[in-house]
Amino acid sequence: MSLTEKLIEQSKRPNGFVGKTMLGIMNGAHSMMARWGLSYVDIANADTILDIGCGGGKTIKDIAKLNAGAKIYGIDISKSSVAATQKLNRKNIAAGKVTALVADVCDMPFDDGFFDVAVAVQTHFYWPDLARAFRKIYRALKPSGSFVLIAEIFKMDYHMPRYKTVAEQRELLFKTGFQKVELHGTGKESCFVCTK
Repeated sequence: MSLTEKLIEQSKRPNGFVGKTMLGIMNGAHSMMARWGLSYVDIANADTILDIGCGGGKTIKDIAKLNAGAKIYGIDISKSSVAATQKLNRKNIAAGKVTALVADVCDMPFDDGFFDVAVAVQTHFYWPDLARAFRKIYRALKPSGSFVLIAEIFKMDYHMPRYKTVAEQRELLFKTGFQKVELHGTGKESCFVCTK
């Protein structure tokens, strides 16, 4: 396995020393983009929110800071990511505001209609079955719930075997059942805000 392949694998599923380093880098590098994307959705103070691919937990921490009454869940397939999220958000976890657990987007342990908002920042291009993941997210959202999908466009083109373009992803989101799919972008980044 080449160095590039090893780094990509660490981005997908961080572990060990290199994984901890990657999580720190991702927390810093993705924070501004996450805040930009989240500015397009209204999050109520009492909403139940899911961060899919929570990584090092910075997005969860930022959401909790802005929405004191929200209940926030984070999932990630990496045990190291969940541990980092738990460490960064320990006060909110102790207060019962945040829960982080190891789970796959295609096999989430949540009831139908559980979340008001689901967020995915810089992660969906690693999901092996995007169509199935979108269906599972749709299922977990309440009626009129929102799904916010934020990513750098070049990473989608580089990592994804299918649905490489924002146009293809938009079509898939509509096909999944979302009634409204808004696209916001800077030319380098895209943010879909999808309403069930």
